[in-house]
Amino acid sequence: DDEGKLLSTFEGHTDAINGAHLVSCGELLLTLSADGTARTWERSGKPISEMRCCPPGIFYGEVLPDGEHFMAWSTQEGAINIWNINGRRAARLPASSLPLSHAGLLKDGQRIFSWSQEEAAARLWDIEGTLLYEATGLQSAKTTEDGGHFWLRTSGGAVELRDAGGRAVRCPAEPLHQGDGSWVSPGAQRLLTWRSGEGPKAWQAAPHLFMLQTGGRLHRANFLPGGRRVLTLPYKGTPKIWSPDGKLLLELNAPEHYCEGIWLLPQQQRYLAWYRSGIAHLFDEAGNQLRTIGEKRTGRKRMFSSQPEQLWARQAHFFSDEQRLLLWYLDGQARLWNLDGQLLASLDGLKSDLKGAHVFAGEQLTVAWGINGTSDIWNLEGEPVGRLREKVLDVQVIGGGSRLLALCYDGIPRICDARGKAIKRLKGHSARVVAARVFPDGQRFLTWAADGSARIWDSEGKALARLEGHPSPIKGAAILPGGHRLFTWAEDGRLRVWADDGALVATLGYPQGQIDGYQVFGEGRRLMGWNQEGVIRIWDEEGRLLEELNAPGGGILCAHISPDGRRLLTFFGEEELKVWPLPSAIYEWLQGDPVDRLTEREVRGYEDDT
Repeated sequence: DDEGKLLSTFEGHTDAINGAHLVSCGELLLTLSADGTARTWERSGKPISEMRCCPPGIFYGEVLPDGEHFMAWSTQEGAINIWNINGRRAARLPASSLPLSHAGLLKDGQRIFSWSQEEAAARLWDIEGTLLYEATGLQSAKTTEDGGHFWLRTSGGAVELRDAGGRAVRCPAEPLHQGDGSWVSPGAQRLLTWRSGEGPKAWQAAPHLFMLQTGGRLHRANFLPGGRRVLTLPYKGTPKIWSPDGKLLLELNAPEHYCEGIWLLPQQQRYLAWYRSGIAHLFDEAGNQLRTIGEKRTGRKRMFSSQPEQLWARQAHFFSDEQRLLLWYLDGQARLWNLDGQLLASLDGLKSDLKGAHVFAGEQLTVAWGINGTSDIWNLEGEPVGRLREKVLDVQVIGGGSRLLALCYDGIPRICDARGKAIKRLKGHSARVVAARVFPDGQRFLTWAADGSARIWDSEGKALARLEGHPSPIKGAAILPGGHRLFTWAEDGRLRVWADDGALVATLGYPQGQIDGYQVFGEGRRLMGWNQEGVIRIWDEEGRLLEELNAPGGGILCAHISPDGRRLLTFFGEEELKVWPLPSAIYEWLQGDPVDRLTEREVRGYEDDT
């Protein structure tokens, strides 16, 4: 343990152990030995199973993403064996008629690459043992450093870069011969080739990483709808709109700082920006200011001062008719304005600082709740029409906008009508409910409790499914459009994928569940999760890990993916915003001509700083 106390001893192998892995979600230990066997053990040291994997000698193994299977191969034979951890061989891949030189699991966890120098052949398999791609007559082959691609050099010297499906991604125009060389950068974003007597050449595989100097520490940033423009909002400074390749397109100059958000008005070809001061500005498509909307409000006196405190705007809603703006302020009051700057209604009455608010019931009503748990419901004429009877931590809109889901102080959720009257108390959790997530259709919702359990309900309060399996509290959840897949992640760093009937689809071990923010994209079939350490992961709807990336420069405060799924936007609160390509989109930018010619000194620079 962390105090140096011996907890377990694992004895039984007759030769040196050359590998050990935690499997089955960390509950078991897998060991690989030069005696040609693999063994699984309980954490106490009790042996469970023994597998004769290869002839005695050094052999290699890799655990598959499900944590229940592993692959094993040796340089003394040409087969790759896949075993489950209970000792049963699940598949045998006849990778070569001669001994293997290399074999490895590609990053997607579903493909195995093999290379035999003696046979001069490379092959690509799925983990079921089906041959997907084969190439013979090769000089050499290897996987790229990121594990997502592999490259081949034919007997004629041609170099090919192929993806995890075996599809050609890069075929340089110039063949390579004996004595020439090539090198693939991590992420496969550059391919270097050099020929005897000539300087090296770099082949571009993706657009460069663009750094946008925003002129101030960033508060927020995102892609605008369509993904063709990037919006940056500094804490103090001017909101700016950029092209994805780093060209400044527009500045929205205003006397206020702390811009909280911008709406694009496509019908009017205008921009509406709102600020923490409670002021909003309307701009034309060239960035010229057209109109000022809203007011600055003051309230209670500041502590140790005779001056009143300015009441910041905390939340805003721009209506679908593109004619009205509703601003909620720190003191829980709200103001409704039209785009001509006319005040339409004042929504007063909440006796607490604001915690959250929603517009619902077809944009006819609004509910707001405070940090003390009280709430109020108004119509858009400013008239109070109801309130939630219980003190609430959070409120969600369900039932297509006709009902409210209240997460209450007592840990029991309530379904309420549009006036706040409780219709049903939701019972079924054995611990207090701490959070909820509404399905995209608005007719179902997910709740989770402090004990790690979760439930799916319909908008009438009928329990539809149980999601049980997390041994520690759930930190967050994402629901894919259509509602057929749910992702939950817990404090132990594990991620689970569920069907909407509660069936467990996949369990992904630590650290895949370390998620601080997420985004659904790719027509609702992809989930991107990121954490503040700068690790970004992308999964498909079955929980297969498609990409694992480290943000340039380290940690991040926020990440967004473009609507086309090709670019990532990251920032860490400094003045620099980074827009960079996803490796899965690399092949779309490949060109046949070299983009650079390098000296050997510059080649070392590419290796050290890719």
